[in-house]
Amino acid sequence: MEEKIKNVIRITDSFYNKFKNISLFGVKISQEDLNEATNILNKFQYLPGQKVLNFKKQNMRLADVGCWTGFITLVLNEIAGEMDHFVYAIDNFKRDDNAEFQFISSYLNIKTILNECINDYGASSTIKIDEGDSDITASHYANEYFDVIFINAWHFKCNEFTKDLKYWYPKLKKDGLILGYNYDIKDLPGIKNYNNSVDFDNPFNVHIGIIKGLKEFFGDKVNKTEKGSIWWVKKNG
Repeated sequence: MEEKIKNVIRITDSFYNKFKNISLFGVKISQEDLNEATNILNKFQYLPGQKVLNFKKQNMRLADVGCWTGFITLVLNEIAGEMDHFVYAIDNFKRDDNAEFQFISSYLNIKTILNECINDYGASSTIKIDEGDSDITASHYANEYFDVIFINAWHFKCNEFTKDLKYWYPKLKKDGLILGYNYDIKDLPGIKNYNNSVDFDNPFNVHIGIIKGLKEFFGDKVNKTEKGSIWWVKKNG
């Protein structure tokens, strides 16, 4: 497990060095969150106290929804390790909900940069790119197709975030894991009727769209790490 954490840190460092502009990095996620996500996924792989995988060893499927230049994609690929697996890197490479990302994608080919990053890590055999809007790309896969889905995007409004949950949650296998980050706090008084920006331009100074969207979609089924802002739900039934 410590080796996986070290390798995730190595990926983080290399991305910070490669992309001085955070918008090219594509993810404002802390190392603490990355460590917590790695721990959750590592525990998810095994039944308690056993060396038996909790899902099929063959053809494990993971999705990074909103991959951008591939940071989380490569982290998922690292965590899956030597198991037979594919990681699906999914994005429209435009980020229509963010003006800064839109501007960058207007003069840089983000998909080309993603391919370069995948090749730099020798991961082209286990990572597949699927380009398109979230609703269209989700339709490419049968229900209960994925073992792990990481919802990886800045969602500036609650309805945008819940749309991704509606598109992708049916694609998760029974006992599969869906997760993400920027889940600052489980609930807030007054958040129910607030529908504006997810980012910090709001009275609560938290990612409202994610907090509200998770509450509306999953109710009390959402788990949150004690440290950081990682959320996750294990699909039952």
